[in-house]
Amino acid sequence: MLVAPATGWYLPEGSLRQVTVPILLLLAEHDKFTPGWNADLVLAGVPDRAQVTCRVVANAGHFSFLSPFPRTLQRPDFLPSLDPEGFDRERFHQQLSGELLGFLDDKLRAR
Repeated sequence: MLVAPATGWYLPEGSLRQVTVPILLLLAEHDKFTPGWNADLVLAGVPDRAQVTCRVVANAGHFSFLSPFPRTLQRPDFLPSLDPEGFDRERFHQQLSGELLGFLDDKLRAR
């Protein structure tokens, strides 16, 4: 699983040609740190693009993939604790674990 991936190390041609496992690739709609070309590198670099399940998480920010922080750390001067307005990180993470388990279950049964 790749979330909001920074993939610059995959720039050299052929870097991903031996990757044959299924990949769940999640992008944040409002990611200011890893723009979409990072996902494009993965999609273009793997030998079988069909092995990559890619989706954009609506209204998420780059740090939304981190586990929720305690209330005492959720403040404007601590960027990793912040999400775009209206994004519910706790609810997202509850759903994310189910999505990941479903992805793994589906892909492992297929092998």
